[in-house]
Amino acid sequence: MPSNQDILLDENVGYALAGAPDSQTKILADGANVTDVMPSDQDFFLDENIGYALAGAPDSQTKILADGATYTGQFKNVLLEEGHGVLETSKGSYEGQFQNGSKHGEGHETWKNGQEYRGQYEKGLFSGSGSITRVSSTGTRSYKGEFLNNQKHGSGKWESPEGSYEGQWHLGSQHGAGHQRWTGGREYQGQYCDGLFDGVGTMTWVLATGKEVYEGQYHKNLKHGRGKFTFADGRIYDGDWREGKRSGRVEFVNAEGLRKTAIWNDDKPEIWLDEPALPRLRTSD
Repeated sequence: MPSNQDILLDENVGYALAGAPDSQTKILADGANVTDVMPSDQDFFLDENIGYALAGAPDSQTKILADGATYTGQFKNVLLEEGHGVLETSKGSYEGQFQNGSKHGEGHETWKNGQEYRGQYEKGLFSGSGSITRVSSTGTRSYKGEFLNNQKHGSGKWESPEGSYEGQWHLGSQHGAGHQRWTGGREYQGQYCDGLFDGVGTMTWVLATGKEVYEGQYHKNLKHGRGKFTFADGRIYDGDWREGKRSGRVEFVNAEGLRKTAIWNDDKPEIWLDEPALPRLRTSD
């Protein structure tokens, strides 16, 4: 081997000899040879499965992917994106941390459809604390809170032109304690299960004539169990509910303040248990 030449051993293919910094010859195992002309101010390597990478400096390399996307930043073992980098694709861009070729750590991603995410990633997915926003012709929608595997998970606040929700999430659905508001004035505070009102909660409706309030139990978005409904005109139903309808023993107060006890079925009074009515309830001055 000539003493003024460098040698690189490729155990799987053969040997590569460099006659000059910008011209290298690889002698393959079958006796063939390939000479590559290398730009004198850049390193170069070919990855047949991914694409090409050019390095303008040790800490800033650009990889051109097979689908036309580009990555500019730091690498690990020449091929894997590792450290800080910028990924540009046909759908948008990402700038932030990479690990073993995937987005991992803090990052900022934007899409051409108006969506933007800023926060933590794990193995290429939203995981940890972050915020995502999408601006469209119908308004701005956003979520700020915790994520797991690209889904809302943990504590977070969602806002849209239709209203807002702040509370607990589980794998993309409202789950646990939460507080939801609608633009029309409706409001719910209580428990959720798989995105539905489920458990104990309070729902408030704002009407032209005043407020109506339900305080009690829900099951799969329906009043179910024990609950109290106060109407805008002062009437009160305090008793049992079944699948969204008044059903069971109840104490009813009419608009004049008279209190009665009855058995209701399918949302209608069936038997009044205390005729005549009990004395009028005292009202505040």
